[in-house]
Amino acid sequence: MVSMRKQTIQRRVQILASLVEGNSIRCTVRMTDAAKNTVVKLLRDIGQVCERYHNKVMVDLS
Repeated sequence: MVSMRKQTIQRRVQILASLVEGNSIRCTVRMTDAAKNTVVKLLRDIGQVCERYHNKVMVDLS
């Protein structure tokens, strides 16, 4: 079993803020000193959360 260290909320915010500002994954890795896989997995996870939110909130639109 592979044990991954959980990132703190502040660390996740730092990574996501970098991506939201328009930085690439590679640039985010350099700026935050996070592993590329960590950034990609966080991006995937937040994408799923956004999709669920969108599907729950955006209903019955004309």
